[in-house]
Amino acid sequence: MDKTVQKPTKSKDNYRIMVENAIEAIFIIQNFTFKFANPMAEKISGYSAKELRKIQFIDIIHPEDRKLVIARHLKRLRGKQFTGTYQFRIITKTGSVLWVILNEVKINWEQKPATLNYLTDITHIKYLEEQLLQSQKMEAIGTLSSGIAHDFNNILFPIIGYAEITQNDFATDEIIQDNMQQIIKAANRAKNLIQQILSFSKTDHTLHRPVDLKPIIKEVLQVIRATIPATIKIETHLADNCGLILGDQIQIHQLVINLCTNAFQSMEKQGGILTVSMQKIDIQPNTALMIISPQNAGPYIQLSITDTGHGMDQKIKQKIFDPYFTTKKKNKGAGIGLSVAHNIINNHQGFITVESEPGQGSTFNVFFPENDQSRPAALPLDEQAPALTGTERVLLIDDEKQIVEMEKHMLEHFGYKVICYMDSIKALEDFKQHPDHYDLVITDQIMPNMTGSELAQKMIKIRPDIPVILCTGFSNVINREKALSLGIKEFLLKPFAIKKMAGIIRKVLDQ
Repeated sequence: MDKTVQKPTKSKDNYRIMVENAIEAIFIIQNFTFKFANPMAEKISGYSAKELRKIQFIDIIHPEDRKLVIARHLKRLRGKQFTGTYQFRIITKTGSVLWVILNEVKINWEQKPATLNYLTDITHIKYLEEQLLQSQKMEAIGTLSSGIAHDFNNILFPIIGYAEITQNDFATDEIIQDNMQQIIKAANRAKNLIQQILSFSKTDHTLHRPVDLKPIIKEVLQVIRATIPATIKIETHLADNCGLILGDQIQIHQLVINLCTNAFQSMEKQGGILTVSMQKIDIQPNTALMIISPQNAGPYIQLSITDTGHGMDQKIKQKIFDPYFTTKKKNKGAGIGLSVAHNIINNHQGFITVESEPGQGSTFNVFFPENDQSRPAALPLDEQAPALTGTERVLLIDDEKQIVEMEKHMLEHFGYKVICYMDSIKALEDFKQHPDHYDLVITDQIMPNMTGSELAQKMIKIRPDIPVILCTGFSNVINREKALSLGIKEFLLKPFAIKKMAGIIRKVLDQ
């Protein structure tokens, strides 16, 4: 109901009405105490005007901002002129922290120096600014990762490939086998790191399918158990009534790995308990989880990962998902695990909350919308391992000389006859002249003059039955689903293992 305002009879009544109905907090400070406060000052601070008169203004200022506010206030009392306003934080009566913006004017109050203050709550605006900044940081990392991923994976591919070839060539030499295995292990760590960085890229078009979290959690914990100190105990509480979520199994696996790794690293020195829980909950918009908007309310699968480590203060807790922030020491990892986890959760339309206090451990609660689709049928197991060798003729195209030589070596090792090109135009001309000379085409995606997908379409138009395998270190314009829709038989992300490539070749040729 609108407030009825009677016509004022005096000038001071005009000011009183304006002050009492102002959308800003208006108050007078003298000797650091409140001499006057309007209703909006009461609303923002949570204190009544009577309570405000009993405390000092500095008492409601956030401890980290008090030095700034005191300095500005004293300079204002000395008559120094400032341009514009300034921002700081206050702590309300209920303990909430609010961002405010203040405009302060020197006045005389009852014949003594004082300041007239106009204060506005900008907490929501600061939140939006932080969200925008976080989004810009993620976008910057996504752009950077997109730019380097293809070249980086092309570098890793021959490292892994030649190491595996050397293992095959010296199968009885234990020293060479061990050395090559260490090279492969290190290269795969680099591969996994670039995949984590790539999760920031907004160009990821992963197809989400119904996923059961329980087997993924169990698999991760089995791996974690083999790597963490014996002083850390693992406990699980996984409810049986949890349904499926719609997601990407590989990304979910990475998410659980990252959160569990973060948990046990906080307990490495002193030991402790890592607890992983999962339950089904129904979230309503009027619950404590106000982050849920009304249209997103409903059943969720809650994954909770708790540690008994050193915990975090509020300042660190606000920054843990920032990709540019880390508490890790040198040689203790890249420090992007939580940022990657946060991005994966966003990609799955979920959200995450953090509960932590210094010395009290931490709990990360991840909420995924439950998917009501039926549980996918188990994939049939092959009765025997597929053959890896063949004698077919392969047309191989890649603009990287080192990769062409390495892939040719790999394919010939398995018995195939290989013709190589480093120019997609020349490869197409050869294919036009001899379309029946080849049994299979393997092409890179990102090449000068013509991309691999364009090359594949032209070849398929010439000879519709020619099988094509498309390879790439990274592409923001094509993924597996799009490649298959173009008539391409398989889509491979580099770097990949020799046996994986050999198996896919046989699968394509034997279809």
